[in-house]
Amino acid sequence: MQGMGNADEACPFEFNFDPATFKVGDTVSYRVTGSLDGFPFVGTLAEVHADYVLISPLQIYATANIQLFPNAQICISKRGWIEDFHAEKFPMHVPRNLRISDETLRYLMFEGQERLRLLEDEDEIMPGLSCFWTGVHHRSSVCYVVETARGRVGISDCLFKFGNLEDGEPLGIQESLEEYHAACKRIKRETQIFIPLYEPDVLKRFPGGLIS
Repeated sequence: MQGMGNADEACPFEFNFDPATFKVGDTVSYRVTGSLDGFPFVGTLAEVHADYVLISPLQIYATANIQLFPNAQICISKRGWIEDFHAEKFPMHVPRNLRISDETLRYLMFEGQERLRLLEDEDEIMPGLSCFWTGVHHRSSVCYVVETARGRVGISDCLFKFGNLEDGEPLGIQESLEEYHAACKRIKRETQIFIPLYEPDVLKRFPGGLIS
């Protein structure tokens, strides 16, 4: 819109140009195709939807309320979907309803079935966002890797705290020590920053939660 009025006229709108921070009520500028191609338009966001919901692990604290994101693609480890739920490899210490509620399960199996994306052990979710299976904590634990200006950022529940990676301290509860060592080795090799999902000091290391 700038440059369309007199030189001394300020733009009457305050825009949000960052899709990552869009919220209901934001003013945005957009263009259309067809006969009005090239003309700028202004609109107010009435709804904002998540495009992807990334789950790790398949436990109630991560899976609860998935059905509240009806337009999102729900990403879950295929191996975890099988081994943590449909075909358990060994008796689970957590009952099924504490891994995934009846309501969420019904949504994923029926209404939201087409939005369920079962991730391969090595998978690209979209350009700049990938994942690899880790195990360690649960059969459904994965590491999501995000390409950022500061390098590759890994995010996972396979390690609880910074010390699990930096000081070589295994988890107090885990399903495989071998997987722990393999996950640490790969995370150190392939990421520049790692965020453990249960680390209370993340906000101390990254004030305001701004990682990149």
